[in-house]
Amino acid sequence: MWVSVYLCQSVQLCLKFECIEGMKDTELKGIRDRDLFLAYQKALKEHSFQNQWEAIEYVRKSPAPRFYISSKVCSLLLGKLFAGQRLEQMHPLSYRRIKHLERMYKNYVSGEVGKKGLSRERVCEILVDMPAPEFYISNLWATRIINKEINRHNNERLRRNAI
Repeated sequence: MWVSVYLCQSVQLCLKFECIEGMKDTELKGIRDRDLFLAYQKALKEHSFQNQWEAIEYVRKSPAPRFYISSKVCSLLLGKLFAGQRLEQMHPLSYRRIKHLERMYKNYVSGEVGKKGLSRERVCEILVDMPAPEFYISNLWATRIINKEINRHNNERLRRNAI
C-alpha cells in the first residue's frame, strides 16, 4: 500500500477494504505520479534550477491539485484523531497531511450552517479533492517517480523514432 506502512493494523485492514469499495490506491498513486511529473515539467519550463534535486525539492513542496488519500481513509484517520487516538506512528509526511486535513475539516464544518449537517465521510469526499499545499511525498519517492516518468517518455520517443 502506498499510504503508510506505519499505520496500525486496523487501519491497514480498512485500507485493504477501501481498495475494493472506492478509488483504488493504485489509481490514486497513478494520478499522483502523473500530477507530480506534470508539475516537474512545468517547473523546468518556468524556473532555472542548478540540478534535478533542486527542481524535485521545489516541485514536491509546491501545491498539488488534490490530496492523494482516499476519502474513506481520510474519514477513518480523522475519526481516530477526533477520538483522541494518537497517530504519530505514521510517516511524518502522512501525519502532516492528515493534520492539515483535520484543520480544513474543522474550518469547513464551522463555516456555513448547511455544512454542519454533512457526515464526516461526505466532508472528507469534498476535502480530498481540494488543492493540497504540497505533494506530501519524500525526496526519494519524488525522484523515483520523476525518473521513472522520464525513462518512460524517452522509451516512447525511441519507439516512435524507430517506426
